[in-house]
Amino acid sequence: MNKRVVRVDGHPWVLAFGWAGGFVINKSFDEEIETYLRIGASPIDMPAPFRGGAVAVYRFEINVFDEQEGETKRVPAFLLEYCDLTAFDEMPKKPPSARDNFMLTHVIAGGNIPLTIDRTIADITRIQTAFVAQPWGDFQAFYHRVTGAMWVFDPQKTDPNRLAYQASMTKWLVDIAAAQALRAERTRAFAALPPKPLLRRNSLT
Repeated sequence: MNKRVVRVDGHPWVLAFGWAGGFVINKSFDEEIETYLRIGASPIDMPAPFRGGAVAVYRFEINVFDEQEGETKRVPAFLLEYCDLTAFDEMPKKPPSARDNFMLTHVIAGGNIPLTIDRTIADITRIQTAFVAQPWGDFQAFYHRVTGAMWVFDPQKTDPNRLAYQASMTKWLVDIAAAQALRAERTRAFAALPPKPLLRRNSLT
């Protein structure tokens, strides 16, 4: 689906709209909104108004001038919460190894485990559970560096690559568990070290 997103100046929203008219683009937009609503009904972080299961989402149409074709087109559109992507790390989709190693390269790089890791684990588990139960297409995940939350963006209805994405999420959890186990082992080894003798100061007379 051809889609463009522009920031609504002075407001916490972006406007997502189709770049081609006709049945196909309208059908794709409706399917994206339906998928957003389905995923949003589960406890998964995503942009408003879909997060938490939206009560109402307004899908409307706007006039857009196509400079290449020199005509105005009526296209579908909807509003989406503006997210400052400088606060997020985006999951690389290609190559598959980069997607599989997303935790190792972005979240627990160098074995450093953030204090928010429990939130990350819980979110990955929730996303994986929902995805296995009913996969969605064009899987995209973002990691919030401050809160540790995992967000889902731009879902589509179908997913021909669902098994690969399921495997990636499993590896994320395995990599985190391995890093936690290594840290625990190092902590135990450090605690088992004999105490260093105290240095005595020479008394002055």
